[in-house]
Amino acid sequence: MVQDFLELLRDEKASLLEAWGEKVRTITPAYEKIDFRNFNESAFAFLDAFCSTIQNNDFEPMRQLLEKMVAEHHFPRMSFAQSQQAFSALRYVLFPILIERYQGKDLLELLNHINQIIDKIIFHFSDLFQRSRADRLKTYADKLEEEVEKRTLELEESRRNYQILFEEINDGCFVNQGGKIVFANKAFCDMHGYSQEEVIGMQCDKLIADDSRARVMERFYLHLKGKVPFETYVYCRQDKKGESFPTENRVKLIRFNGRPAVLGLCMDITARLEMDEKIRQKDRLALIGSLTTSIAHEIRNPLSAINMNLQILLNKLKLNGND
Repeated sequence: MVQDFLELLRDEKASLLEAWGEKVRTITPAYEKIDFRNFNESAFAFLDAFCSTIQNNDFEPMRQLLEKMVAEHHFPRMSFAQSQQAFSALRYVLFPILIERYQGKDLLELLNHINQIIDKIIFHFSDLFQRSRADRLKTYADKLEEEVEKRTLELEESRRNYQILFEEINDGCFVNQGGKIVFANKAFCDMHGYSQEEVIGMQCDKLIADDSRARVMERFYLHLKGKVPFETYVYCRQDKKGESFPTENRVKLIRFNGRPAVLGLCMDITARLEMDEKIRQKDRLALIGSLTTSIAHEIRNPLSAINMNLQILLNKLKLNGND
């Protein structure tokens, strides 16, 4: 009886596989677009292992085949439940053949035997499938963790680079948001004589001298409205002692923590203005020198003529005619 059934399976292998594929398509939508001709080699190997399990009551060939199929990802788009349905669909192909050819005790024994083998295939496949998925998830998690760690290090390096950039530059860098200082580097704090803790949250108008305050604040609100582009202007800042100093400010509209703000770079121009004044003084002195030389030249010419005539007169005191 068993041998007769095995000979039937081997003789009708191609038609059985085709019927199995058609049945899988009807019960599992995920298989509808799969061309089962691409799985002939694996499917034939599966039926051979299935027959060997029935004949020799040895599950080892089937176990090895299942491990190979899982390792080679023969079910890349299928969930575990869909794969279970595909194996279970073999019953719909084999049972009608058994019912047609066998009766009574023989039929019940074969049905029971085949059910046990298919259940064992599904249980073993379940373990392999779950382990494979767990391994892939672990590999993915490890790679993801490495990538997160890498990105974190890159972000930290970038943060340190920006911190060095803002902290080490000589220009004062600040962010003005809503009329308050929400960010300031060390140079900005030193320029105004405050600590960083004192500056953060301070109203920005307190850092502007009286004669510049209205003009600078007006520009700030125009920047927030986008009516004034990136620009450079000069104003007088006010430090903690109340003293004012000429300052050049370069500003640009940005978004800080998701809200509009103004980024500024300010530079003390006291030394530059003093140098400009010295240059202007030198220019004025040079002009005075040139003018003095010109005036002296203009005066010397008539004096020379007077001097020459006086000398002539001294040599000839007795005058005649036109003399």
